[in-house]
Amino acid sequence: MSQAAFFLILFSAILHVLWNLLAKKGHFSVPFYAILATVPMLCCSQIFFWTPVDIAKLPLQCWLLLGGAVFFDATFYCLGVVYAYRKLEMSLAYPVMRALPLLFTVILTAIFQVGSRISLPGAIGAVIIVAGCIIMPLKKLSDLRWSTYFNSGTVFLLVVAVGTTGYSFCDDNCQKLMAELFPEVKNTFISLTYYTLRVTLLTLVLWVMTLLRKKSREVAVDILKHDLRTPAIAGIFAAAAYICVLLSMTCVSNISYVLAFRQIGLVIGAASGIIFLKETATKAKAVGVVLIVSGLMLMTFC
Repeated sequence: MSQAAFFLILFSAILHVLWNLLAKKGHFSVPFYAILATVPMLCCSQIFFWTPVDIAKLPLQCWLLLGGAVFFDATFYCLGVVYAYRKLEMSLAYPVMRALPLLFTVILTAIFQVGSRISLPGAIGAVIIVAGCIIMPLKKLSDLRWSTYFNSGTVFLLVVAVGTTGYSFCDDNCQKLMAELFPEVKNTFISLTYYTLRVTLLTLVLWVMTLLRKKSREVAVDILKHDLRTPAIAGIFAAAAYICVLLSMTCVSNISYVLAFRQIGLVIGAASGIIFLKETATKAKAVGVVLIVSGLMLMTFC
């Protein structure tokens, strides 16, 4: 992994934790996510006027991948996070939501042979990271049993994991296809153009989902009147975080490495939960942090 990818992913992880803290405090919902997405869409829309990427020449395959990314984001990811945060504490939901996509992505890249083959130390590191993420939410190590995870909120964590894996897979392949179509364009412009297309389409889909339900329309009006600042700031953090991820994807040969190193956010998230949400510090969380850092070192330096 290059130094550029390292710092991009680290910065992204910090921003991702910050917007999740705001989302948890702001009662995350589809309208909240729609407003959140509107902010980066408005900020990035000017890219359409100067990007060197000829959007009109994008083939059907690009649009299908883009549509797939938005579908996984707006349905599986968004709805999964909404209900996971309603039913579970962030100290439980966040680590598991970030861990499972890594496992799913490693499996997918191995099955479809996408990117370079992940090394044995890298694979071991991925397993260690997943183990650490599973242990972190436990109140005590003796709680490590199936019943701890099989509850009403577990299904939504799996839904989020499917969504994250799905949109990451589509994002990575669409960017690579665009880079092949426009070899003269720098990767930075490819990523910015792709993100602008993605966030524009995602925003439209989220607003359609919001306007279709009376309850969602009422929630949207209430947010716009009384708490617009929270989703607006979260939107800026989320946009910056994801642009960093998209840029980092252009610096690695296998996106499993990107999703793996993003798990450093779990350490930051655990500390943030203890400091800002007044959650308890447990031995299980400490063990989880040690495992995650160990796995990250294996995947990053081996």
